[in-house]
Parts: sequence; structure tokens; C-alpha cells
Amino acid sequence: MTQIAMPTPFSEAFLDALVELNARYAHNDLQVRELYGSMPLTFTGTGRPQRSLPDVDEASYARHVSDAVGRGFQFTTLFNTSCTANREFDPAGRQRMLDELLRARDLGSHAIVVASPYLIDLCAKHVPELRIHVSSVAFCKSTKEAAHYRDRGAHRLILDPDTIRDFRFLKRLQRELPELELEALCNHPCLLNCPYETYCYNSVSHGSAATEDAIFQGFSLLRCNHDKLSRVVEFVKGSWCRPQDVHHYEQAGVTTLKLAGRGRSSEWLLSVAEAYLSRDYHGDLMALIWEAQWKAVWRTAGRDDPPPFPIRVDADAFDGFLEFFVNKRPDCQRGCGSCRHCDSYAESAIAVDEPAIAHTAQAMEDATQRLL
Repeated sequence: MTQIAMPTPFSEAFLDALVELNARYAHNDLQVRELYGSMPLTFTGTGRPQRSLPDVDEASYARHVSDAVGRGFQFTTLFNTSCTANREFDPAGRQRMLDELLRARDLGSHAIVVASPYLIDLCAKHVPELRIHVSSVAFCKSTKEAAHYRDRGAHRLILDPDTIRDFRFLKRLQRELPELELEALCNHPCLLNCPYETYCYNSVSHGSAATEDAIFQGFSLLRCNHDKLSRVVEFVKGSWCRPQDVHHYEQAGVTTLKLAGRGRSSEWLLSVAEAYLSRDYHGDLMALIWEAQWKAVWRTAGRDDPPPFPIRVDADAFDGFLEFFVNKRPDCQRGCGSCRHCDSYAESAIAVDEPAIAHTAQAMEDATQRLL
């Protein structure tokens, strides 16, 4: 059975609702089995800045992990920072990182998600009880890299979102590395081949580290969304998958579907979980994929009351969309231009409020300029 891994808002009521959803959709051979999260600030760091994560103290965190495991969920702790600022090479720093890994194990985590080769080796050597899941932040784009992670002790590879529609690559992973589990992020809101990606993850990694005063400004988030609003076809080109299309990933060897949304409300997370558990969705894809990021963008721009999203993306208009990638296997990694597959769907699937888009894009630009 395929499983779903999703973030937790650290609410007991959320766990109860998730148990009910699993029971309701048990006939669909798809269940939420893994929850993931982290403390808002850790010494090691994670892939989200403190301000975008649930404000949970250590006692509440430990209690929630115990409650989740008691309800039959597995819990995965995230240490998916892309940069640890060489703190690992100070003996005291190395020990603090190791202590956090040991703490994750002792609280009941069955796995950690990491992007750093150092943390992979540290965990494999000292905490072999923890499964190692290689983060999408490791940007693995080849079977050679994937084999390296397997040989260093990794049990699962979370696919780089840029490879999600590369079914030639997915099939090669399935064929050549059958012992390495594959996890695919279904509702990733970012740009395909994002030029801000490396800088963005380094920035948020430092913004999640307890030793660095959690200084963070969302420059990359503003730039990314300005680009998408300026070229709305980018919403189609992004690395996402409709709930009714996940079977293509199951057939390509993916055994875990990941849902993004750390720091989002219980209500939103449950609505997204239900859409994927049902394997069916007929509304606005913005609600599953970009709505949560939309609020974060406006907070970054200095507003806590974001206006309505100026774009609607009709899920029903994407019948047959993913089959093109499954069957034709275009080489999107090396360039995007002449194919126009995404452009043709964007023209029929996206409804836009042009004045609102122009206003929002300008607001993003103004907020960016204040950081320069």
C-alpha cells in the first residue's frame, strides 16, 4: 500500500481527524502513515525558518510525538538544513548535533530527513536505529548520486522536485536501485529549475539555527512569486501532481507521497490530506498547492491580511496533462522552450485577474527593493 507523509501542526485534534480520514478512505489503498516535523529552532537547523514553523515547546513536542506514535503513525524528525556553517567540525558543535539525533530517537522518531552528507554519516555511525531519508534539498538528479546515498546508509530518497516529471529517471531509479525507497512531493509550490533554490535553502537553514538569532528575510520567496505572477505558465510548469494522477508515480516505483505545508493550519492540512486520500479533486489547484505559500509571501511583504489569489487553476482542465510526461518523456531538465505543452494547458486552465496580478507583482517588487 502506498503511504502519505505529511507535516503535523502539533495538535491532538489533528491526529484524531487524521485517524478518521484514514478510516474513511481505507478502500483507496492510500493512507497517511508518516508525520514529520521539527522544533522551530535547533542547533543543527532545518529547511524552514523559525517564523514559519509551529510555535511548540520541547515538552509539547515530545508529548505530540508520543501521541502520534500511540495512534499508529510513524514520526520523522527533520534536520534537512542545507548548511550547518561548519559547526559540525567544532567538537562541541558535533556533540550538540549528535545529541539532537539521539534525542529524536529517544522521543520515538523512526527516521530523520537530512540533506547533509556529514549528517548522513554521523547518523549511520552513531544512531543506526534511525532510518535515514535523504531530503529533496540534497537535489539528487542522477542514479549515481542516489547509489552513493544508498551506500552511505540511506533507506529512502525524497526526489528533487525538478525530477518529479522525469519518468525516465524515475524508472531508472526503480530498476537500478530497487532497495532505495522513493518519495515524491505532490504539492510543491516552487518554480521549476528555480534560480533562487540554493540560496533560498541556505538562507532558511540559517534562519532555523538556534546559534544564529534566526535572522531571516524572504528575498527568494518574493522573487520566486514575482516571477510566477509575471509568467503564469510557471504555475503549470511547477513540480506538482493532481490527486487523481498519483497512480503514475506508484507505477514508477514511488511508495511514499509527501505533502508539503509545515506551519500551516490543521484545517488546511486536513483538506489537502483528504484530497489525496480520495485520489480525486475537482476544484482550484491553488487551494492544494499555492494557497499556503501565498499567505507566507504576503507576510514577507509586510501584510498579514493577503488579498484573494488573483489566479484560479482548474484541476479538471488537466486531464491527460501528466500522461505526456509519462509517455513522451520530454527532457525538461535541460531546457524548456519549444515544447509548449505546459503553455497550451495554461491557456485553457488558468483564469487570471490581470489588474490584481499587476498590483501583486508590484507589491512583491517593492518589498524586494526594500531589502536591497
